[in-house]
Amino acid sequence: MTKIEERINIAISIKSNYGERKKGIDRQIQNLKWLITMNVVLSILFIGFIFASIFFEPLGLKVFQWHKMGLMVVFLPMFLMRIPNDIFELKLLNHSKKISGSKDFTALDTLNIDLASFIRKQNNQIKSAPVWFALTLFLLLAGVFQTINQEVNVYWSYVKIPVVLYILLFVIRFFMLNKKLNKNIQQVEEKLTTI
Repeated sequence: MTKIEERINIAISIKSNYGERKKGIDRQIQNLKWLITMNVVLSILFIGFIFASIFFEPLGLKVFQWHKMGLMVVFLPMFLMRIPNDIFELKLLNHSKKISGSKDFTALDTLNIDLASFIRKQNNQIKSAPVWFALTLFLLLAGVFQTINQEVNVYWSYVKIPVVLYILLFVIRFFMLNKKLNKNIQQVEEKLTTI
């Protein structure tokens, strides 16, 4: 097995949120593009509603009320959590198509090790990002409790802070991981164009 073939195997080892790739890489890429678009649009809507309720409720506007946002807080992590992995999977599938049939070069071993480490962390996010996982679990439980007991939960107004923190952590974490993956992919593709 060549180093390029090894890299392709590493790239496609990322866990898909949507099961096995039975219909081929091209079909999976098309499905991922559509699903990423859907998840991003829904996440933006949820974030918009949540921020509107956080900022407009103190002004006395009754359009969005924070105590009615329990279900939105439940759905937010469910959609946000999928976006990074879907985008990374899409990038890796496109990268695999692009480098297929290319020749090996000397620094490929190190880049393959870095990619394998990146994918291992993505495939096991509970161990690689425990704060992220704990905050997700907290928001899910708090949102479910608020949805069931809208008028009883006196602590719900304090959940605004973890929600905003969750969104900020999501953005920061996504951009850091995306930058790392892009750098690895670009290094390989630049080397292949010079060979």
